[in-house]
Amino acid sequence: MASSSSSNSANYDVPWVENYRPSKVVDIVGNEDAVSRLQVIARDGNMPNLILSGPPGTGKTTSILALAHELLGPNYREAVLELNASDDRGIDVVRNKIKMFAQKKVTLPPGRHKVVILDEADSMTSGAHQALRRTMEIYSNSTRFTLACNTSSKIIEPIQSRCAIVRFSRLSDQEILGRLMVVVQAEKVCLLAKIYLASYNSLPTVKRHFRIAFLKTPNENSGPNGPLHNNPKANMQWVEA
Repeated sequence: MASSSSSNSANYDVPWVENYRPSKVVDIVGNEDAVSRLQVIARDGNMPNLILSGPPGTGKTTSILALAHELLGPNYREAVLELNASDDRGIDVVRNKIKMFAQKKVTLPPGRHKVVILDEADSMTSGAHQALRRTMEIYSNSTRFTLACNTSSKIIEPIQSRCAIVRFSRLSDQEILGRLMVVVQAEKVCLLAKIYLASYNSLPTVKRHFRIAFLKTPNENSGPNGPLHNNPKANMQWVEA
């Protein structure tokens, strides 16, 4: 879950889930063992192929994006290919889009590699897995592959054997509530006192308070005294996470 310090952006169209997404591995909340392993990679710069395995919403994709940002710096945009859940997962994507990216020439510092990020990789077809294995072998000198999945056993063994597996688990209510407090303080949410009291109770209670706030009219939600900025729907996925 995101834990980076983020400025209160004037761009009201940016959802909180993106506005507060960390750009450094150290800022990831929870999963200390997994984050520690990724910090070592960020520090040493020797990135292997990775499988990040665990339930949805535990920070797998955010963690690898943060790692890629740290390793690639200003080269991030041209040296990272991210395929998310909305993209086709068939064999043609591996043969065309991924292979073309792996072949692309990008000037990087010594020891750095292009990065392919495959979210929900356990939903790829068997043929796509086999094609991906061959692509990983052919372009191992220039490209690293990171697969995020719910269950690592659904990734074929030849790919597993070429990857370091990092396991994530669900965050505790206390970790989530702590992060909620950081965000509402940064956004100057006027319901802060109510949410603070609710944090002594349970996460469902906090979510219920947020849902009530999101149902207010735009005029009630905006302005310096309003609980939310004037695009509340943009943040619903963050509240429901």
